[in-house]
Amino acid sequence: MQVGSYEKAKKKYEEKAAELKQIEQQAALAQRAGNQEAARLAMSRVIQIEQLLPQLEAQVKQAEQYVNASKEKLNRERMKLEQYKTDMQNMKDLAEVNEALGAIAKVNNEFDIGSARSQFESAKNAVQGRNLRQNALAELSENPAEKLQADLEQMTVDDEINRRLLLLNDSNPKQLPQ
Repeated sequence: MQVGSYEKAKKKYEEKAAELKQIEQQAALAQRAGNQEAARLAMSRVIQIEQLLPQLEAQVKQAEQYVNASKEKLNRERMKLEQYKTDMQNMKDLAEVNEALGAIAKVNNEFDIGSARSQFESAKNAVQGRNLRQNALAELSENPAEKLQADLEQMTVDDEINRRLLLLNDSNPKQLPQ
């Protein structure tokens, strides 16, 4: 889903870049044809798109970073899953050994099965403890500082957009060379 969204955002950026070139050509054709009004209108659209493209590019790069981070996290989760599978198999193996020890204890009443059960419980508790630690680490992997940094960057971009829009309202439109 993330990759699809990223590809959609990237395509939108590429479409805007292509639109910019097309409108620049339209402005040049209109000027060559002597249609100054159409040339000015097209050039104003060029300026608007030029201002938008860096923002789109930054957002596409940010989306790419998110996708890459998600892929890395997915790989880490896959590795954890494999580790859990190995731990489960080890616990099954321990259970089989425990059953064998139980059978030996039935044959030989002098054998102390309590020791084997104690070891099994210790191993089981160790596996469960590791599972809890891994879950805690996974929860901590979501770095709130990174999210805060991204929010601050977005606010900075929003402020710059607002500032430039105000500048556009305050400034006279640029004249094309005659």
